Amino acid sequence: FETSQLTKPKLHKSLPFTFAAFVSQSYDPKKNLKQALKVFESTGHLKKITKKDEKYLEKLLVYAKNWLEHVPEAKIVVAEKVNPAIKKALNTQENKAIKELTSILKKDLNGEQLQHKIYETAKKHSIQPRKFFEILYKIILNKNQGPRLGPFIIAVGKERVLELLKQI
Repeated sequence: FETSQLTKPKLHKSLPFTFAAFVSQSYDPKKNLKQALKVFESTGHLKKITKKDEKYLEKLLVYAKNWLEHVPEAKIVVAEKVNPAIKKALNTQENKAIKELTSILKKDLNGEQLQHKIYETAKKHSIQPRKFFEILYKIILNKNQGPRLGPFIIAVGKERVLELLKQI
């Protein structure tokens, strides 16, 4: 969809198609458009959404949902439980950083602020940020990588991620 468009409104440059696809998994654009738009605002992807924007975003979400039907491996599934092997592989510094992150998740932050705090937490505990993000992806998605983590956690729900982190 994105690449077939000759022009893209400036407002939507910060909204990756893959993130729209993730949101379309949780909120059917035909039935729950308002909730999907709230996710985009709460994650920091979009600021003020006009009626014209709503039409564009609804179309984007429909295309994203259809895309997932043809590319099922792109679907994002949040873990129910933390894999025991992940817990076992964590060192003391990584455990401390995760514990600190549980406190951070209780604060009122948007997606970009949370992204920055995750990065700062890794640095504070002498962990390479790339490695810390990978650990968090393994905990949350059972994968080594995923969507931009701060906005993703906001979209999934901080409470849901907190439940996973408390298992560590």
